[in-house]
Amino acid sequence: MLRTILIAILAGISAVQASNLNRGMSFEEVQIELGRPESKMELGPKEVHIYADGTRLEFQGGELVKENDATLPEPAKVEPVAVEEPEKIEPLLENALQMQREDQTIGASIQSEDNEPTKIGEHYEYAKALEGLKEELENEQESFEQSLVPTAVERLQAVAIVFGAEVVITFIVLIIAFQIAGFPNVIGQLILLSLAVALAGGALDFAFGTDLLNPIRSALGFIILLVLIKQMTDVRNWVTAIKIAIIARVVSMALIWILMVGLMSIFSL
Repeated sequence: MLRTILIAILAGISAVQASNLNRGMSFEEVQIELGRPESKMELGPKEVHIYADGTRLEFQGGELVKENDATLPEPAKVEPVAVEEPEKIEPLLENALQMQREDQTIGASIQSEDNEPTKIGEHYEYAKALEGLKEELENEQESFEQSLVPTAVERLQAVAIVFGAEVVITFIVLIIAFQIAGFPNVIGQLILLSLAVALAGGALDFAFGTDLLNPIRSALGFIILLVLIKQMTDVRNWVTAIKIAIIARVVSMALIWILMVGLMSIFSL
């Protein structure tokens, strides 16, 4: 029993060793693989080596050709490794570098996605702050615009101030106009005429928001003055009334211009 097992083991070892045999091996190469044979026989150009496990190797011309009367296959030819030319290697290297850069870009993108919640939170806080600032500016602008719009009381006060100034200016202008026109004047009549002209001008200011230099107001004021001169003074001639009205309007415009220039000079100091 033990002998049978040993023979089987030797046969297996022999089979493994024999599997390493190739056609064309020399005596020395075979001996390296299997060791020295038990016996040798020369049959003309052939030489047969017999081993202890019964393996028979047949050599011809000093080269191994058969194993146990079975022709051995030709050894596998090893193809030489082709060396890539530099022109072919460079594109390969470039492709490898491009793939590495893409991997780095993907990694950076993944890291950016990991940090995205933080960035979204920061953007939300920034947008919220901007929205609050915008709302605050709009409120301030609305308050400023409301402060610029005069109330009814403020408009009435402004009209009253303009009315008083126009009464005084019209009275002075009428005195100068009557003297230039050479027509005698009555102070009482000129006071009533000045009040009437200023009242008509104040009504225009309050209704249409005009001022002393508005051309429409000046034209309407001239017509009102022309009509009231004939109605409230001793002037009965239209030519004289027109002359006095024109002189009064020119003098009043000159006085207003001088007053505006003086005020501008005072405030610019």
